[in-house]
Amino acid sequence: MIRQLVAPYWHIFYDLLMAGRRKKFYGTLVKPGDLCFDIGANIGDRTSIFLALNTRVVAVEPQPACVQRLERRFGNQITIVAKGVGAEEGYLPMHLSNANTLSSFSEEWINKVQQERFAQYEWNETITVPIITLDKLIATYGVPSFCKVDVEGFEVQVLRGLTQPLPMISLEYTVPEAKENLLEVIERLDSLSESMRFNYSPGESMRLALPDYIPASDFKQLVNSPNFKKSKFGDVYAKSSQ
Repeated sequence: MIRQLVAPYWHIFYDLLMAGRRKKFYGTLVKPGDLCFDIGANIGDRTSIFLALNTRVVAVEPQPACVQRLERRFGNQITIVAKGVGAEEGYLPMHLSNANTLSSFSEEWINKVQQERFAQYEWNETITVPIITLDKLIATYGVPSFCKVDVEGFEVQVLRGLTQPLPMISLEYTVPEAKENLLEVIERLDSLSESMRFNYSPGESMRLALPDYIPASDFKQLVNSPNFKKSKFGDVYAKSSQ
């Protein structure tokens, strides 16, 4: 009987549990008053955590439906930029999925993950959206203490619009489908700062897998290892002392 009563509300308990774990984890990375960029904010799951930690948030999201949700959810508590982020300013086609978390600018990424990992989803609509660069965002709002990037395979293009190291940045990864993309991300970040060091958090574990941040050369070896492949997805964290 208890199981029958609890089952309909399990997703609520799970969401509360994850929110608590995320707040605890990100609380080790940011402090009150910090500026955070949420690139690929979607409907604001990470934005809400950054706000709960009393940071200032610039949420960047190109999907109109998600932008409307962000506006309803947060109002003037955050700055919303209704654009995509890429290598240069302009306009690009975005491929919308029936799961808004999987919408992407990258046809290559879609073609790879659609073969197996996300075979049950579709990308049947394409819209044209304005693009801004990380450099332009920094010029407008300042250097973020933390920058979260979740752009479904478009990470390299996002980083090509950045010409300075950031104190800390996180980028989502999926392996093995987008392993080469991840290696290029590491190389790009390493080129911005000799002091860049790397760690990662597998899945939704909300914990760093390594006891210490390591240089790019060591991290690339790790990415090529069988154990890293088993993680399937997660976030890479890179920090610079510059």
